[in-house]
Amino acid sequence: MDNNQRISYDNNFFSLTLHNYNLKLKNHNVYIGIAGNIGSGKTTLTEMLAKHYKWDPRYEAVVENPYMEDYYKDIQRWSFAMEVYFLKERFKDVLGIAQADHTIIQDRTLHEGVFVFTANNYAQGNISDRDFETYMELYELMVEKVKLPDLMIYLRSSVSHLVENIQKRGRECEQKIHMSRWSFNLQIYFLNKRFKEVVEISQSDENIIQDRTIFEDACIFAPNLHGQGYMSDRDFANYSDLFDTMMSLVKLPDLMIYIRSTVPNLIAQIGKRGRSYEQTIRLDYLTGLNNRYEDWIKDYKGKLIIVDGDTLKFESDPEAFRYITDKIDATLFGFFK
Repeated sequence: MDNNQRISYDNNFFSLTLHNYNLKLKNHNVYIGIAGNIGSGKTTLTEMLAKHYKWDPRYEAVVENPYMEDYYKDIQRWSFAMEVYFLKERFKDVLGIAQADHTIIQDRTLHEGVFVFTANNYAQGNISDRDFETYMELYELMVEKVKLPDLMIYLRSSVSHLVENIQKRGRECEQKIHMSRWSFNLQIYFLNKRFKEVVEISQSDENIIQDRTIFEDACIFAPNLHGQGYMSDRDFANYSDLFDTMMSLVKLPDLMIYIRSTVPNLIAQIGKRGRSYEQTIRLDYLTGLNNRYEDWIKDYKGKLIIVDGDTLKFESDPEAFRYITDKIDATLFGFFK
């Protein structure tokens, strides 16, 4: 295997054969780096490979990081201090790895911290020109003593998958990542996903019921993020133009069922189903969505049934559910069963 070899994989599937890689490579100890964005699965893969090949894992300092909580509360204020801390910790790791007499696999390398995270913070204005220059000079002094990993494994992942993994693992500080960093990407993902669903529905010869339509994303969720400052004017205009183009190929559902609910009832339902990532939804965000739902449904042009979600507990009351099915029968077929 050549030095500085690279392997890239889609994190929905993984296949890698390195059964003899515990041996020394060209008379030196093997050093493997795992690279990938926050939530891509680096730590999980590091654990699995270390256990499988009996390698020594080196993990990113997260729990003991004295800046982590402050960083996610105020990224601009703490970016420089945070990146210098990581640079120092990873440089110590690399020096230790160089002196080891066995195979080591590392969760996030020194180079990733510099060329991805610090560079991104600088580009977003979270680190000043002066601080970035100081940081890069420090890195260049360090890198003279650092060798590249013998193998770098990069976990490529979509933003939607990153968000899902971040929410799943439940680190409190990460749940506070500012929504503006993800809003445009996430809304484009949902727009793409639901447009594909609409195209498939239009080609189907079966009756289909869909949980959340493309219209809700474009008329409620994206405008709400834009209205609250989480999506820039430029990104929102780009998103809206794409949606308008898609709409030339999309017809309204034969029947739209809108479940109207007050914000207190929404909060109670969210708490009841217990999805950890939903517990951090802001009240103003939820209220904004509710207001936009009402504005949208007021001008909706297709066939519509409005269900009172506060009073009709259809999930537990058979009579409430029957009331809804009777309304559907009357609207679609003009009679009650």
